[in-house]
Amino acid sequence: MKKLNQLFSFLTIFSLALYSPTFSKAACTTPITGPSSVCQFSSITLGDVTGGGAWTSLTPALASVGATTGVVSGIATGAASIQYVVGGCTYTYAVAVNAIPAIISGSTQICQHSSTILSDATGGGTWTSGSPTVASAGAGGVVNGLGTSGVAAISYTIADGCFSVFYITVHTPPAPISGTAIFCSYQSSTLSEAIGGGVWSSSTPSVATVTSFGFVAGVMTGTTVISYTITGCTPAMQTVTIAPTPSPINGMTSICSHAVTRLTDSSAGGTWSSSDTTIAIISATGDISCIDTVVGTIVTITYTLPTGCLTTINEVVQTAPKSIYGIDSICKGASTTLFDSTTGGIWSSTSLAGAAVIDTSGIVTGVSPGLYFISYTLASGCYAAFPFYVKPLIPGSVSITASPGDSICAGVPDTFVAHPVNGGVPSFYWSTFFLGTYTHTSSDTFYAFPIHGDVIICKMITSGICSVSDIVYDSLGINVLPHVSPSVSIINGSAPVDSAISYGQIFTFFSSVIYGGTNISYQWYANGILIPGATNSSYAATVYQDSTFSCRVIGNPPCDNTTDTAYSNGIKIYATYLGVNPLNKNLNHFSLFPNPNNGSFTLNGQINSFVGNEINIEITDILGREVYTGKLAVQNGMVNEQVILDNQISPGTYLLRINSGTENEVIHFDINK
Repeated sequence: MKKLNQLFSFLTIFSLALYSPTFSKAACTTPITGPSSVCQFSSITLGDVTGGGAWTSLTPALASVGATTGVVSGIATGAASIQYVVGGCTYTYAVAVNAIPAIISGSTQICQHSSTILSDATGGGTWTSGSPTVASAGAGGVVNGLGTSGVAAISYTIADGCFSVFYITVHTPPAPISGTAIFCSYQSSTLSEAIGGGVWSSSTPSVATVTSFGFVAGVMTGTTVISYTITGCTPAMQTVTIAPTPSPINGMTSICSHAVTRLTDSSAGGTWSSSDTTIAIISATGDISCIDTVVGTIVTITYTLPTGCLTTINEVVQTAPKSIYGIDSICKGASTTLFDSTTGGIWSSTSLAGAAVIDTSGIVTGVSPGLYFISYTLASGCYAAFPFYVKPLIPGSVSITASPGDSICAGVPDTFVAHPVNGGVPSFYWSTFFLGTYTHTSSDTFYAFPIHGDVIICKMITSGICSVSDIVYDSLGINVLPHVSPSVSIINGSAPVDSAISYGQIFTFFSSVIYGGTNISYQWYANGILIPGATNSSYAATVYQDSTFSCRVIGNPPCDNTTDTAYSNGIKIYATYLGVNPLNKNLNHFSLFPNPNNGSFTLNGQINSFVGNEINIEITDILGREVYTGKLAVQNGMVNEQVILDNQISPGTYLLRINSGTENEVIHFDINK
């Protein structure tokens, strides 16, 4: 370059010598001094010992020069020519305009103690920092933020000395956010940050918003992240919870002096408090008790959730009525009057269908049984309540018992006792059927010598209860037994039939005993001969011949201490045998035992001349309805078979028909169960 400048100067001087003869070579020998190169968009200063001249650029597209200052500014790369004219002398100076590196790219802001990488398209350069306490720059364009915040000029210099400058700001990182992180949807909070210059933001603005000053306002229940961001640094973040606000308090906004009322809140888990416990206190369940009696006094009741969110209601003290007094129960359909010494109130009932009440008079009428509350309410809304019971109407009754009983011996006194049910404090009136008049007594006991067939009557008048009827009755018939011996009579159960129309027909006789006492024994007779085993009150006789039947009883008469015997009348049955013939003259009589029976019996008999192995039997009831058919085995002319009938067969008289094929026989028998 120096040789090029010398050649350029030589040619210039040579040309000036040819065309400007007025200047001698010896007179223009002061050279231009200064750098011989300049970078694009940079400047250098040229000089000449001979001052007062004018500077011009012969290559203005490549470089410009200050006419009086000699300051050369590079414009485009190439060989620029600068001319200096002074005192008739012209000097020319060659300046090489060198290219600068490409524009540096990368982040313009980083945080202290963090790094970033810058880059330049022009290779081969070196990186340096103009503020080594703010940031350092090294190979590969790595820039590290140091402990001092500020702006650092990062230079990238290539081999010709030209460089590009990149300004990077190093920030102090944000400090932890401070302030309330939990508050209610209707509240707000201001968060703070010790490091300025950052930007506030909310991750969920629908839950909470934040202003540029860190003022956070709750919008709805939920959580959001509030961030404070400084460019190039990791944001400082704080989770903010917007807690739910309790529901509005439900209940009266006025409280009555010396009364208790209940407040409620549908938000569970809260606690109640009073702003002034000398006016009113409130329990954990929301029961507020008014202590102050000064009308118009205001107390604030607060319901607070565990999060601290709360709601309030103002209660105003009002005048309350005095206590209600009067009868607290009546019978259905009855009426009574209740009272309150405080005037101007209105009466009411929890159920007019149960206890009707007249608004101004306090008259209460029982309509339907049950427990109700009668209220007396003042214009202030304060009231006194009175539990009131309407009692149901219950049926009263009385029953009579007699001692020694309702059957007594003649001449023996009887004691009658009334047993009331739902009588309250009753009164009793006694009478007998034959006397026809009532004897009044407050006692439940009555003494009498009744006669046979008499009826003892007790009239009871109830008192002190809610009775369906105030007067109820009971009566008791009396048997007065004479001092006589027992007697017995018998009847024919088949009357008016008194003749056996078939061989072995059964007749049943029934006994009727008077004054036999409680321990009666029976014995039946046929033709005056004792019938073994016939010791029941009735007897079923199988008739084979004319027979007269009677009964003997031995009893203990109720009004006699001895044992007496009585004999019945006799009933004769004639054996006419107008019915079925025997099987044949060689057939022995069949017997059926036991008779009576319970539906199971044995049929026994002998057939002297019979060819075959079986005979047929049929059983019908007295109306001819068939209940059984079967076959019985005949072995060696003998029949000895057990017959068992259905368990469902009814008691009564039945006919057993025996059929050998040519002859029939009928036997009557009874079934008792």
